[in-house]
Amino acid sequence: MNKHIRLFNRIANVYGWFYKAQRKQYKKRVIPKLPIDFKEKRVIDIGAGTGALSSVLDELGAEVLMLDGSEKMIETARKKQAPNALQFTIRDILKEPIEDLGQFDVVISAYVAHGLNSDQRQTLYRKMQQLSKQYIVFYEHRKSKNVIVKFVEYLEDGDYFNYVRVAEKELKTYYNNLTVIPVSKRSVLYLVEVK
Repeated sequence: MNKHIRLFNRIANVYGWFYKAQRKQYKKRVIPKLPIDFKEKRVIDIGAGTGALSSVLDELGAEVLMLDGSEKMIETARKKQAPNALQFTIRDILKEPIEDLGQFDVVISAYVAHGLNSDQRQTLYRKMQQLSKQYIVFYEHRKSKNVIVKFVEYLEDGDYFNYVRVAEKELKTYYNNLTVIPVSKRSVLYLVEVK
């Protein structure tokens, strides 16, 4: 188990405290910015965490599969949902096979890529490409002066400080048809149309 998954196993309950606020943000500020009708779309939420994004997509009529490597995050997500409301799988997408999952209309991840080093991100990008039939969506941090965000990211020990500088260029190198959609001073959507 990699250190990132171990960390999120330890802090899953804390993330659960922010579930309602995250749902509100996804519903009001994030999803409306995307030019995607999620109704009847097959969607995989990579790094689904507590399931806040997945639950909003489910309400919009998508068939959602939650994927996360953290057993405790999925456990927290299940507590937040009605029984059997969302499908889930516990899997480290960086190390485990994905072929059995099939393909999805939309492959989405929220606040995952910035926590990975460059090599791990390349693996994530490749696997998201394999899973996607139509769209790939990254909801991520952008360069910010917010001290709290910087402190939390420092504690998480990911690649945030490098990622926010190189994300757009890196994604354009890997994917064609990239659209950058600002959401707030601290967040951005990267939308890839798969051809």
